[in-house]
Parts: sequence; structure tokens; C-alpha cells
Amino acid sequence: SFLLPAAGIGRLASGEGPEQSQVYLYLQPKYGHNHHDALNLNLFAQGQELLPDLGYTHNTFYRYFSLSTMGHNTVVVDSANMQGGSEAEHGGQVRTYVPDSGLFQVMRASYDGAYASAEQYNREPWFVPFPGGDGDDGYVLDLFRVAGGNRHEYTFQGDANRDAYFETELPLTEYGDYLLPPGTNVVDPVNNSDSGSAEGHYPGYIYVRDVERAQLTGDQFSLTLVTENEGIPGAKMKITGLLDSGENELYLGRSPSLRSIRLNGSSMDNNDEAVKYDMPKLVLRRDGTDLESTFATVMEPYGSDELPQIEAIDRLELDEGPEGALAVRVVYGNTTDIIVSNPYHPQTPVVVGDLAMNGEMGMVRLLDGRVDAMSLVGGTMLRKGEEQLLGSGTISGIIEDTMRIAAGDEVNALVTTANVSQEAVGRYVIVNHPDGST
Repeated sequence: SFLLPAAGIGRLASGEGPEQSQVYLYLQPKYGHNHHDALNLNLFAQGQELLPDLGYTHNTFYRYFSLSTMGHNTVVVDSANMQGGSEAEHGGQVRTYVPDSGLFQVMRASYDGAYASAEQYNREPWFVPFPGGDGDDGYVLDLFRVAGGNRHEYTFQGDANRDAYFETELPLTEYGDYLLPPGTNVVDPVNNSDSGSAEGHYPGYIYVRDVERAQLTGDQFSLTLVTENEGIPGAKMKITGLLDSGENELYLGRSPSLRSIRLNGSSMDNNDEAVKYDMPKLVLRRDGTDLESTFATVMEPYGSDELPQIEAIDRLELDEGPEGALAVRVVYGNTTDIIVSNPYHPQTPVVVGDLAMNGEMGMVRLLDGRVDAMSLVGGTMLRKGEEQLLGSGTISGIIEDTMRIAAGDEVNALVTTANVSQEAVGRYVIVNHPDGST
């Protein structure tokens, strides 16, 4: 797992969250770890695990769900768990890692072995602190790009340790007892080795229950995750999804939370305890042929006695830009953040009005309409109006040797003939191995 801490790293106890906001992105190998959790996102904020990774149940009939791709905060392709073959078991690849750009933190990772039908499967979570604070309060921009297959389902679940639900003004209609075509004959699981069955449909759908559906129109939707503990209000999180063109369907249901086991340990790992609690589950579904999707979602956590700060979010139309490029505008108070992502072709310009970028990632912060700050990653130029930021681009080269203190060398080092400038001090190196791993 890789960690993007907003401010420090907290040590976690069972059922507790760190003091600081933290985003975890899962791309670990599967050498014995058999959860189908490629690029799962885990979010701690306001002292709570608002987007939970369920963890383990060994003894209950919810074990299949806890292992399944649908049981994680990720994208399900073609109504199936991610594959578990030799290609997938090696895990995902880190493509970009920026723990502090001055304005944001971001990493991008791919997991190209997750699905045989998906030639692109990568995720790019940003954490953007609000200005003037301690670096903890802010928002997450989650960009998940998938290409290939005929169904993409972006899914996440709300706080598993507390009572929680989604609040929305969207018109909802009852869909069914399960996330399955109405009338499907369902056989529920009976023990920890049983997935249940649903006339050949993906068993993961059995565990999303009491489902309502919203047929989405326009270019975005919003809802709020609301939590409470024994009647005491807890943290909330405003969620805004920026939709791709085409048909998008939103499903809201309930799924197992394993709360008793998570909070009290293995002594509660039994079916009687497992059925006591559930949690809210969201599934955003897109269907098509040889489908391409960019799921763009903004999440803003805030306290029970607070209100969200963000007033408007837009996915901007590009004047120029290559495949995969995207720009998002976030407005709050007198501040406007413009975030630009261009993962696949950073040498090709991205142009949005009077903003232009040659690079992989960039952000412009405006105060009262004027440029206040700019940040550029892996690029040579970021321009907004008359203000311009220049960069040296990405430094790359061949690793010809290594040095190790354990082997008698003075330092631990990667040896390269590339011209590495002093600007690289304190930054990260991504090593690309001959087998494609990073």
C-alpha cells in the first residue's frame, strides 16, 4: 500500500482513525494476499475511516464479499472480480508520486493486469488542502481511467464503523432487493466458502441490497455521506461526480459492514454478529462496447457542526488536449482551483481558455480571479493569462549500477549517467525494471 499523508502519519488502532487526513491507494502484489482489491482507495478524515477497506472475515458467509472487487472502493469491469492469474499477482505500478508539490499531493498508479479486457486501468487521487489552514482540511479529487470491456462500475462504501447513509436530492426509484435484474433467483451464501449464486450473474451483486436507482442527466451528480455514532452526529462528506458523456446509472444500496468484527476482533467473527450492521454502498455504472471511462469525483470531508466549503465544481471542456487529459475547476469563497491532468502524453499541450500546460500534472490557484500560486509536475510550462511557471520536465536515464552501505559503499545510491540537477534533491525516483514493474 502507498500513503499520501496530508500532515504526518498516524498509527492506527482498531476502529480508530488518524488525526490527519490520509488517502491510501492499494496496488500490492498478490503473493498470498487474495483480496481482489486492485487500486482500492481508503480515506481517513475527521478522525474517521470514511471510505473503509473492510478487512477480513474468516468465518462468516460475507467472506466472499470482503474479498471481492465489489467489496472495495474501486472499479469493477465486466461484472467480475479482478483476475488472479500470474500477471495480476505481481501488483500495480507506481507512475507518479508527489507527496508535496506546494499546492497538492498526488500519486498515479496503474494495475494493467487487473482485467484481461482492460488495456487501461489506472487511478490518480489528489489531495488539495484548503489555503490558510493547517494542511489537514481540504478535498480529494479522484481520477480513475479505464479503457476496455463493456461495463465499468465505479463503487465505494461509506463508514463501516458507524451508522451511515447517503443523503441526496436526486430522484430515486426502487430497483430491487439486490443489485441484480429484478426477478433474478438468488441463492444466498450459507458459509465462508460459499459465494451464493444468482442465475450466473456476478455474485458480488448479491451483497448490495435494498437498492435504489437514479437515472442521471446532465454532467454531474452530488450526494452527502452522513455518519453518526449512538445518535451523536459524526463527520460528513460531500461527494460530487463529474460524468462522462453517454449513459450513466447510479445505484445506492446497503452492503455488509463487518462492524462487530472490525471493532471487537475475531471473537465477533460469526454470522450472528455479521448480520447486525450494514453500510451505504454506491455504484456508478456505465455500459457500452469497448468502453472508455474517466470517473472524476470530488470528495470533501467536514465535521458534524460544519458546512462544506466548496460551492461549485466543473469539468472543463478542453480547447486542446491528448487522450486522457482532463481539467477540473473547484470554487470556494474567493478561491478557484484549476487542476489539470495529462498522464499519457505530457509533451502534448493541454489548453483550456487562457490556461496552457506542457506536463503531466498542474494546478493554478486563483484568489479573487487573480493567480495566487501555480504548481507543475513532470512538465516544462504552466501558463494562466500572463503568469507563467517553467519547469525542467522529467529527468530520465539508465541505472547502470547501485551502491550499498551494507556492501561497504559510503552511501546507498542508484548510479546513472543522466544529468541529474540539484533540483532533484528531496524528490522521488521511480525505477522502471526490465519486466515492466516499477
